[in-house]
Formats: sequence, C-alpha cells, structure tokens
Amino acid sequence: MPPVKGRQNPETYPLLDISTLVEVQQPFTILSDGRKRKRASAFCVDVLSDAFEGGQERCFLKIFLPDAANTACFKAECEANHALHQYASENTKVLTGKQPLEVFKTHLQLSNGKHRLSWPLCYGYISVEDPFFHPPVKKRQNGPEQPVPQLHGLLFQHYEDLTLVSPDDIDGGGVMQAKILAALAPIHAARILHRDLEERTVWPEAGFRNIFLKDGEPVILDFDHSQMIQERDEKRLQEEETQMKELMAKAVENRGREKGWGLSKEVLRLL
Repeated sequence: MPPVKGRQNPETYPLLDISTLVEVQQPFTILSDGRKRKRASAFCVDVLSDAFEGGQERCFLKIFLPDAANTACFKAECEANHALHQYASENTKVLTGKQPLEVFKTHLQLSNGKHRLSWPLCYGYISVEDPFFHPPVKKRQNGPEQPVPQLHGLLFQHYEDLTLVSPDDIDGGGVMQAKILAALAPIHAARILHRDLEERTVWPEAGFRNIFLKDGEPVILDFDHSQMIQERDEKRLQEEETQMKELMAKAVENRGREKGWGLSKEVLRLL
C-alpha cells in the first residue's frame, strides 16, 4: 500500500501542525483499539521526515474519533503538549526556529536523551486517513466512491517497555514517591492539571492511571482530560499534588491486605 500522507488540517491548534512535514507509513501496528469505548486508538507506526536523523523513525500515533467528546480530548492534548513544549524549551534553553521544519527539529532536540522529560514528547498534530475504514461492499450505482474519513492524530516519541505504576512500586522509604512527585512537578509548573492519575474503579485499594515506569523512572502520559489552569486557580494544582501524595500513602498503608478489604459481604459476593 502507498504511504499515508498527513494532510493540512482546516482548523488550527496551538500545537505544531506537521501534516506537510511527515509521511506516516502503512501498515499501522494496533496497540489499542478504542472504538468500542469511544476513545482514541493507539498505533505504532513508521514515519518518514527530513527532520528525523536518517529520515525515518518509529513513532506512537494516537488517532481520535470525530465525535464532539473526542474532539474536545484532542484539543486538550494539543493545549497541554504545546504548554509542555514551551516549558521544556525555556528550561533547557533550546532555541526555537521560525519555520515549521525548524520548529519540528527543535522539538526533536528535546527527545535526544540529553534532556530528561517526564512525559513522551509530542511532535505535533496531523490529519490521517481512518485506519479502520472499510469501503461499503455494495457500491452505489453511478455514484462516487465513498472517501476515506480524515481523523485528528497526534504523533509522539515512541516509548518501549513501559509498565504501569502499581501500589507495589510505592516503597516505604519514599524513593518512588519522590520520583513521581518530581515527574508531576514540571507538568504543574506548565500550569497543566492532569485530572486522570487515579484509577478509581479499584477503590478502596490504591490504583494509578497514566503513570508508567520507563527504566525505573516515572513518565506521565495521556493529557486528553487535562485542563490549563490560570494563575488565580493555582490551588487546583496544589490539590492534585496533595491527592497524589494521599494516593501513594494509601498504597503503602494497604500493602499486605487482602483484595476486596473494606467492602461489604454483599459487594464481595458480586465481584
């Protein structure tokens, strides 16, 4: 199959539009199919670009459904990743060019290993053909072929061998707690409220969402529920930090307890 070229998006978002700077190659490797849950889907893809060293790189591609809820998630991710780019560029003294390709290359400098980021770098947004689209078996007589739908996509630095943080990773000595708070600190410094770091479905046990370990170091993913915070609302960032401290304390406190502790017998019978 021919490569899928990114196409210019009719709307503009604060994040860099790299539609004309990359070619996303087929086939896509599906990592997560979010259609049944009406969520974004995730893919591992090979991408061609003059900005990459060697002209090609393995990337993580997140594609959003075209409904209003997913569009809102896409916009939230664009705003958050744009803010993270600005924060990282200012604090690493990486100079940003003016032309799109120069800006793209600047983004790549932040992912070259010299700068320790606690989130996967988002290269920018593109419009891509729906990878799940199948043309109708029956074609309309004398009618044009149904075009492949174009969907919003975000292209990220690809991380391999990530593992979700579990309560067992939270040590009594506070080492991992300090690392997680340090990973969250620059995100809050960029005025981003993540809003999706706790797995509430496992209550009363402690559960984590979107905090992963890469080579033993925490990285924070998925900003599709995030919110940019104004200076007057900074206390909400402090509240999220406090909630994370309480969640990690709960993980240490609950260690060794049987699964389902704290639930009534009636609830346990339903599990």
